[in-house]
Amino acid sequence: MTSIDSSYRSLFAISGVSRITVGLLLGRVGSSMWQLVLVLFVLQRFHSPALAGVSVVAGQVPGKVVSPLAGALLDRYGRSYLVLVDYSLAAVLIGGIAWLAVAGLLSSGVLIGLLLLAGTTQPLSQTGMRSIFPILIPRQLWDRANALDSSTDVIATLIGPALGGAVIGIAGAVAGVVAVAAVFAGAALVTFRLGDPTGAPALGERLFSSAWRGLRYVVSHPTLRGLAVVVALLNARVGVLLVAIPVLVQHQFGGSASLTGLIFALYGVVGLVSGVVVGQHNSELRERSFIVAGSGLMGVGTLLLAVHGPFLLVLLGVSISGLGVGPANVSMFGLRQRRIPPEMLGRALAVSMALNGLGTPLGAALAGGLCATGQTTIAFIVGGLMSLLAVGLTVPLIPFR
Repeated sequence: MTSIDSSYRSLFAISGVSRITVGLLLGRVGSSMWQLVLVLFVLQRFHSPALAGVSVVAGQVPGKVVSPLAGALLDRYGRSYLVLVDYSLAAVLIGGIAWLAVAGLLSSGVLIGLLLLAGTTQPLSQTGMRSIFPILIPRQLWDRANALDSSTDVIATLIGPALGGAVIGIAGAVAGVVAVAAVFAGAALVTFRLGDPTGAPALGERLFSSAWRGLRYVVSHPTLRGLAVVVALLNARVGVLLVAIPVLVQHQFGGSASLTGLIFALYGVVGLVSGVVVGQHNSELRERSFIVAGSGLMGVGTLLLAVHGPFLLVLLGVSISGLGVGPANVSMFGLRQRRIPPEMLGRALAVSMALNGLGTPLGAALAGGLCATGQTTIAFIVGGLMSLLAVGLTVPLIPFR
């Protein structure tokens, strides 16, 4: 065995890491499935790319708004219990959307209302699981842990869309929604009675004061401010792809949901490989270079999708984009962990990730409007230029130390 293999083995030897990883993976598979299934469900049921973009916004923006409070709750009451709350609520509400659709009671307004409610608790699982790693794992294994974190994210990108697309292709859009609810229920079962490895709750500060302090900390932190801009741009590109790729497949390649899922799966496979490779190398003091390289690859790959050429060109563009995922994700995770003190981890991560994640719904809404007017090519160009803008802003906005 090589020393790198040994390091990954020692990571999984830490008590709780394997179970946390399974719960994190299932939750992310559910989220990844839902991003695609929701768009395909809306396109099939309501025939509106614009509503598809608005639906993505409704499912994600509420969590960004309440993220300071969610972070304060995580620091105050622990993480795994609140992760369980979010996974359980997601299973119930998404299952409710499927039931209402079958009963013929699902209007666009009801759909948006349920999505707003489900999106409110999202930061509890997104931040809660990720913030456990740097507390539970020794510093010398952080790069391995970040590669594991990035890999679960990319594996979810691989499995989720392919599974969601396959279910919809075989059994229809409502069945796809039911499958998403079932995955979140599985994540809740894995997380149930997990226990919290982060120690006793912090009760010495009022909840809203604690949330306000976390928000002020992120706004005044140079690295987190820089990441808020750079990562939001990269996530806006992701939002564009979530809407534009299904529309492209629908209009140019026959509209197969399974084919759409396979395209996103390819993106996940390439991203998984790049994440594992990058995780074998220490990223400390090289984070900005990794972000620049990853952002550049994402931009070039997305611009290739705007060509609307043969299907092989689409696969090439998606593959190049996937190559950028590993270096960008691993380095960004490492920057946050190294520059946020443990006592602020939940609040700072929740706010930082919320600001980072604002790009996804905004990109999806923009792409939905463009695709609705037949400008899918422009949507891909905008997504690619967003990534290239992130390349230019990384060095001036993110401090070296």
